[in-house]
Amino acid sequence: MSASDETPIFEVIERLIPILRRRGLMIGLAGLVSAGASGVATQMMTKKYRATATLQLRPKADQEVRVQGVSSLDLRGFQETERYFRTQVQLLKSRTIADAVALKYTDLRGEELQSHQLMGRIEARPRERSELVDLSVVDPDPEVALLLTNLVAAEYVAQNLDVRRKAAADARRWLARQLEENEVRIKSSRASLQAYKEEEDLAEIEEVVSARSQRMREVDVSFGEISAQALLLKAELSSHRALMRQGRYEDLATALSTADLKVLSSSLAKSRAEKARLSSVFGEKHPEIISAASEITRLEVLLQEEVERGVSTEAAALEILEAKRDGLAAEVERAKTELLTRSGHTATYETLKADLDRAVLFQERLGRRADELRLASETQLNNVRVVDMAVLPKKHFSPSTPVNMGLGFALGLLGGVGVAVGAAWMDDRLLSPASIKEHLHVPFLGLVPHLAREEGVPIELMTYVNPRSGASENVRSVRALIEHGTGARPRRLLVTSSIAGEGKTSTTVRLGIAFAQSGRRVLVIEGDLLKARLHDTFDVPSVPGVTDVLQGNLALNDAIRTTPVEGLDLLAAGEFTGSASRKLLASAEMDSLLKAADDLYDLVIIDTPPSALLSDASDLSRVVDGVVVVVRSGVRAGVVLHTLDRLQRVGANILGVVLNDVATESYAGNHYGYGYGYGYGYGHAYGDAGSESKSAK
Repeated sequence: MSASDETPIFEVIERLIPILRRRGLMIGLAGLVSAGASGVATQMMTKKYRATATLQLRPKADQEVRVQGVSSLDLRGFQETERYFRTQVQLLKSRTIADAVALKYTDLRGEELQSHQLMGRIEARPRERSELVDLSVVDPDPEVALLLTNLVAAEYVAQNLDVRRKAAADARRWLARQLEENEVRIKSSRASLQAYKEEEDLAEIEEVVSARSQRMREVDVSFGEISAQALLLKAELSSHRALMRQGRYEDLATALSTADLKVLSSSLAKSRAEKARLSSVFGEKHPEIISAASEITRLEVLLQEEVERGVSTEAAALEILEAKRDGLAAEVERAKTELLTRSGHTATYETLKADLDRAVLFQERLGRRADELRLASETQLNNVRVVDMAVLPKKHFSPSTPVNMGLGFALGLLGGVGVAVGAAWMDDRLLSPASIKEHLHVPFLGLVPHLAREEGVPIELMTYVNPRSGASENVRSVRALIEHGTGARPRRLLVTSSIAGEGKTSTTVRLGIAFAQSGRRVLVIEGDLLKARLHDTFDVPSVPGVTDVLQGNLALNDAIRTTPVEGLDLLAAGEFTGSASRKLLASAEMDSLLKAADDLYDLVIIDTPPSALLSDASDLSRVVDGVVVVVRSGVRAGVVLHTLDRLQRVGANILGVVLNDVATESYAGNHYGYGYGYGYGYGHAYGDAGSESKSAK
């Protein structure tokens, strides 16, 4: 970022710091008043209580009774993924839960409760990286909050169990239909076999069945067993692949239940428990938390890989079974063909008998599965349990007096700062270098701080008496800027102000001293004929002076007076005869006087009347190299802008502005000055008798 880009920021800070210092008490009081009002308002608000119960959503709660082949029907409704927990949170706040709880609440308390009102007061927050969910209900009555929280928890557990039991019932009904259909097949096969025996008079067929038919029966039995195994394994594989597509690897690990998967599942559960314990102690970026998270990720990857190998093993086993089944089927067909070839009656009989045997065997297997599913349904374990019931809340959680008062205090401070800054922004008083640049848009030459008057020393000579003071250094800085920072080195300077009392005469003297001390021969001309004071500063007569030289009554050399400052001479005002004397300042004689002074001196400085009141400065500005405008701290920008406009209209070369009488407390610590200040002035009625007010510096 360039310096030009940074300047506006520094200017804003420069203006803001003094504002905050001056208005600090007001801003603090605004914050305290706002905090107090917030505290009173908080006490008048309705208090809210939150009762909280803790639920655990377990990934697998029915492993005590494992039902192979139909286990996928019992996995619906739980998983440890983020989507699952978001779903459960919505279910806890659902209208179904709210309707049931509202009815139970009405029965218990005799008070009507609308379900939509309850839905808006239920809160559910899953705890990160755990199976726990905090369930809360908010109510102005702590006892009602307690009752509703426990009712919601109980209803959620009950409805979840009911859904799981209904799923198991659906599975039983499906198996019942399969059993009925297979029973019809058995009856049909048995009837066909009996009809064939009677038709062909094969009452003793069993006795004449040879060893060849015995082998066929053995193959049929094997075929039936393998077919049933393949069917069940295919159902399991389909279920496991569905779970794998859903990313439910931990459920698959439980279903597959191999030794390696049991070890990995146990290790993963321990790692999660350990991380949950660490999370309650440390922050998320703690090394132990990061290490635990890394271990959990590693175990999850291993578990996923082992599960995928298990599913692949099942798929391979299914292929082997199906291949074996197909081989047995082919062998059965070959045996049938052989038997039919050798004995058509016997082959037909064996075929019918084999169909019957297969149907009976399949029926037995389906029956065993139905029994296992029935037992699992009767001993069904819920995957949701209440870890901690809600207890009666002793304190309200909202509204929070400390929080509201803190916010009120902060808002009060912001409001106070806003008012202070707004007031300062609307204030066009010239108090700092930043305000000079902002309002006047002319160069800033420097500031002269407020100076305390010392007995016996004219205020104009304070920098001469104390050359090492901060004020002296400030004046020397102004001299350096005029001499080297405004273009060509000036030979004639004019010093003016907008109104009386801004310190132009003091500044004229101090600049003359500063230039003289730098080695230049300086002549200070008293151009303020109406209120001449320079002769008093240096304790010399006011006559003869400028007017006498301009009227031709005296030569320039005879009118000049020396001062105690080496290299600094004074041309006093001379005899004042009213407006006629003032007109001499704009005459050709004045131009001749200045040319003569140029031959004798390196620099001529003219002190003129205030430009907003008299035109003398405007007239003289045309015959000088540059104009220095003195602005007393606190003067309105509009007054100075009027002066600058008058000078610019006559073509004056305005070198810049000197900010005078800057108070120590209002500008201490800035990066421009030294923290000093001084003041000076006539009052605002120009032409009053007497010298500069003693209170002005």
